Amino acid sequence: MFERGKTYHRRTDLHGRFGGNGQHGIAPCAEHPYVFLFTAPAGE
Repeated sequence: MFERGKTYHRRTDLHGRFGGNGQHGIAPCAEHPYVFLFTAPAGE
């Protein structure tokens, strides 16, 4: 499903497909049993 090292666009690739809140670093999906965790260098 996902490839290690590949860059995904949060809104189109993840939330467009799985649903969920696109505004926070921890995003449970609305329609699937997944939770996405987002990090970035600016969030250290």
